[in-house]
Amino acid sequence: MIARFLALFLALFLAAPDARAVPPSTSPPVTPTQTIGSKLRTLSAAAALGTRLTNTPWTAYSAWAQSTAYAQGQVVTNNGMAWVAAVAGTSAASGSGPTTISNLATTDGTVYWQPLGKSVAIASTNDSKSPTITVSTTDPALGNVWDLHTTTQFQSLARIYGGYYDATQTNWIKPKTFGSPTQCGSAVSLAFYSDDVKVAIQVSPQNPVMTLYIDDRYAATVLYNGSSSQYVKIDWSTISAAAPHKYEMFPFSRYAWATNWGNIETTAAGSIWAPPAENDVRVVFVGDSYSAGSNISPWVPGVGFAQSIGVKLGWRDVWDMSIAGTGYLNPAGTNTTFRQRLSDVTAAAPDVVILMLSGNDGHWNNASYTTSAVATEAALTWTQIRAALPNAIIIQLGVVYSEAHAASDNRPMEVAVAASAATYAASDGKFFFIPGLTNTNPIMTSTYDTSRPNTSANSSALYLGSDSTHPNEFARDAITSRLAREIAARVVRVLP
Repeated sequence: MIARFLALFLALFLAAPDARAVPPSTSPPVTPTQTIGSKLRTLSAAAALGTRLTNTPWTAYSAWAQSTAYAQGQVVTNNGMAWVAAVAGTSAASGSGPTTISNLATTDGTVYWQPLGKSVAIASTNDSKSPTITVSTTDPALGNVWDLHTTTQFQSLARIYGGYYDATQTNWIKPKTFGSPTQCGSAVSLAFYSDDVKVAIQVSPQNPVMTLYIDDRYAATVLYNGSSSQYVKIDWSTISAAAPHKYEMFPFSRYAWATNWGNIETTAAGSIWAPPAENDVRVVFVGDSYSAGSNISPWVPGVGFAQSIGVKLGWRDVWDMSIAGTGYLNPAGTNTTFRQRLSDVTAAAPDVVILMLSGNDGHWNNASYTTSAVATEAALTWTQIRAALPNAIIIQLGVVYSEAHAASDNRPMEVAVAASAATYAASDGKFFFIPGLTNTNPIMTSTYDTSRPNTSANSSALYLGSDSTHPNEFARDAITSRLAREIAARVVRVLP
């Protein structure tokens, strides 16, 4: 009897890594027996208490100042936002510093600033328990190298959110979301736990800009190197004893396909393990350049369009299968339409599928793109998703942006799709339509209403990118916040 008790005790004590202690702020109280509706409500309630976009960063940033030398990677605050120096230099001797975010970077003297935007909260004081973080091209050689280059090893030690591990890679950890090896959605991230006082993460020379979050709090930005691997070292040794922390690294959304992570290092006494999966829902997002990313936005790593909606609703595992220029009818040259992507969508086995109606299907773009043709294709797509995923929640978004063709194309197209959606929803209790332009309070209005920034993005310098079509970081945050509220009200709250 005693032997059996000891065996049971050891089995529980030495359980899979998922059972280890994790920081309480990162684990909403989800149980395996919850319905999808109950689970989504639990996650949404937890997100309302704080997310990585609203939690206080580990360190405070100094206010921007004139004629000041800034090192690459240094963060400042200005105009109510956080900015990171993409290129080192000295700020201008006059002016008010970086204020606009319609492109990749804004110049200030010889400094180039990249926005962290409204995407991270701004701390007024340093956290007394903040680790020391350094970025170097020299391997810190901490003592224990965790090789994640085989599928079996990777699955037990770390997780890729927003995609899966590309097993064809031998030297780097490369995420993949759909299609060819270069089709990686903008919502990917690498996450793991460690209980060590020193941790290092290797990133490839070709990696895009990345941000590091520790326990869902902004910690650092890692900039593009181009020639040598970089090692991000996190050192707690002078602050606290060994304790479990969650580490998550997000690539620059627009070029997530170039992401390559290397090994993870700890001291000889340290360990790493994968985040638990029971708190997750998997969401697949299918859309165009608004969600895939454009040459205007998003430039801030970890806050792509689909990803922003997910984090605001507590969804960690968001797979972005969007492609710029595409729609229900428009394949954008050699790319694929929404329905042509369904094999990838269904292979991901999502709990939720979100599709975004696209202005790329407007009649102005192609004479054959009629409103009835779009509505028919949309209904066919919903039907095929339901056949393959009988339990998934399907959410069809209307047109969430406006442009020159709104009145002639986008609004009539949404009206036609809405009518088709009403018919479809009558026999499918897990299908939902959320209007955009035809909403009682439109997500965006045809005139880019500048008087209502809380309910619509607009064409003022504050919201629209320099191409006069795509939203900048302010607008992305405004639109995704509104969509998250609409999904919470129209879907999450009514599901059983």
